[in-house]
Amino acid sequence: MARSKARLFGFAVIAGLGPALVACHLITGLDDYDKVQCPGAICGDSGVDVNNDVPTIDQKNPDVVPIDAQGARPVSWARWKMPNYDGGGATDNLLDYTFDQTTVSDKITGLFWMRTIPQPVQGTKTYEAARAACEGAGEWRLPSRIELVTLLHLGEAPTIDKTAFPSAAGGEHWTSSEVRLPGGALTNPKKYWVVDFSSGELRQREETAQAAIRCVRGK
Repeated sequence: MARSKARLFGFAVIAGLGPALVACHLITGLDDYDKVQCPGAICGDSGVDVNNDVPTIDQKNPDVVPIDAQGARPVSWARWKMPNYDGGGATDNLLDYTFDQTTVSDKITGLFWMRTIPQPVQGTKTYEAARAACEGAGEWRLPSRIELVTLLHLGEAPTIDKTAFPSAAGGEHWTSSEVRLPGGALTNPKKYWVVDFSSGELRQREETAQAAIRCVRGK
């Protein structure tokens, strides 16, 4: 898939709520995981995910404002195939995990997820407490929005694979993705995206709200 097409699909799918998430798992062209992520809706050679000094206009395509209609920050696009869940209408890249007692490896995205949640990470926390809990657990971090939605299995309740994550709870889980206004400004008060594993929806929550945690790390 050409980068421009992947970008357009990303705006239409990842930004959406509710039913749009079903379509998310039907997109199979976001690949080349070893590039990881890229900022500003344009994938450069480095594939670095930039959290600060985000441009309001993409310099390579000045007519494109990289803010989606739902208020996402200028996008860090994942460049992996999006996993599909069994029964979701697609047969490519079905959810495929290997796991041990503590860690789940996603064979589609290459991401590693906490399977057993250690006590300091358990429960609901504010955004800053959640971020600190993941980082305090070693090589872990909070996932970005596009990373966390790869775990959605909309045919399950909660909406996550029960074999790979047998003790997973529903409810809202933090991502590291900031909510931004058109033009790139942060909201005031500051908000972050959460994924609700009870309904499969994405929502915006103030950083002082309480949500659960599912930490991630790369290869």
